[in-house]
Amino acid sequence: MTVAVGDIVALSVAGSGQLRWVVSGFLSNPSGRREAKLVRKNMYGTYSSYQRNTEGLIPIETPVFNSGDKVWVDGNRGEYMSRDGDIARVMLAPRRRQFTGVGFIEIRPAVATVSYHLLVVENRKV
Repeated sequence: MTVAVGDIVALSVAGSGQLRWVVSGFLSNPSGRREAKLVRKNMYGTYSSYQRNTEGLIPIETPVFNSGDKVWVDGNRGEYMSRDGDIARVMLAPRRRQFTGVGFIEIRPAVATVSYHLLVVENRKV
């Protein structure tokens, strides 16, 4: 079975057991084999990446987002709009943050573009 950008896969990593990763892209190695670039959030809240031959991946899920689905983008709420290749569009929810005696920050509705695989990482348990 082939995998695509945004798919969630399982991969056994020495010392860590079987972990879930999201496919972020592909490349060919010098021997001509197709390798997947993988990404996941680590325990520190940053991202870990890994590169692996696609034959060693175990497909788990092909996430699907529909227009209007509630999603998160970099910790901000929004609604999924559409996907164009590896890029997703999300309408961010308006929000206002008041700082007593100092001022405020107001964000009006805005369209965010985000790498599809990072949208999957943030909105699925990976």
